[in-house]
Amino acid sequence: MKNDVYKNIVIMGTIKQIISLVCFTILAIVFGHWWIVFFSIIFMCLNVNINEKNIDESE
Repeated sequence: MKNDVYKNIVIMGTIKQIISLVCFTILAIVFGHWWIVFFSIIFMCLNVNINEKNIDESE
């Protein structure tokens, strides 16, 4: 059960980052500034805090 929860969290975080990158790419194309995508990639991060106590309670 825990592995499924971890896998879902990683998948959701990855999807969020892909969507953010696509949005910033569209913004860069519209405004004609390549550095918008460059800085969005630099400041991108995935912070996942998993509280195992909450996972155990949900089972």
